[in-house]
Amino acid sequence: MKYIENLGLRYKLIGLVLLSLLPVLLILLSARQSEHGQAREVLRSQVQRLSVFAAREERQMLEATEHILRVTGLAYALFDDPQGRERLLRGVLAEHPRFSDLAVSSRDGTLLAAGSDTLREYYLPAQEWFRTAVHSMELAVGTFQIGPDNEPVLGMALPVH
Repeated sequence: MKYIENLGLRYKLIGLVLLSLLPVLLILLSARQSEHGQAREVLRSQVQRLSVFAAREERQMLEATEHILRVTGLAYALFDDPQGRERLLRGVLAEHPRFSDLAVSSRDGTLLAAGSDTLREYYLPAQEWFRTAVHSMELAVGTFQIGPDNEPVLGMALPVH
């Protein structure tokens, strides 16, 4: 009988010890949750900074691309012979290796000149970016697609008058 009473006392002592440790555990959990919240805020801030950086880079790339397309369109009009026009486009491609191809077409999508043979296989009016550019008369940017060399390409079109 005494053993059971002592055993009960032991359980009571263990319960008191655990109960006294409970505030410490709650403080530790609260601190950990606070650190987790701070880490989440730091991560959110870094993602936001990277997003701003990426948007700035994208805007600069689009502005540079639009400028190159405008200048190429103006220079294209200076050439009377088809070979000269294609040499111009090949030269622009050589100077700007980020471009996978460069072409000039009529409003109906008939290819007039190209920097390589890649775009000759495409039906330009089927491309949303081409139709948008013809309709809006402004730079149109498509979505990423897989090009003939299995690399991602981003179709863009700029009407030149």
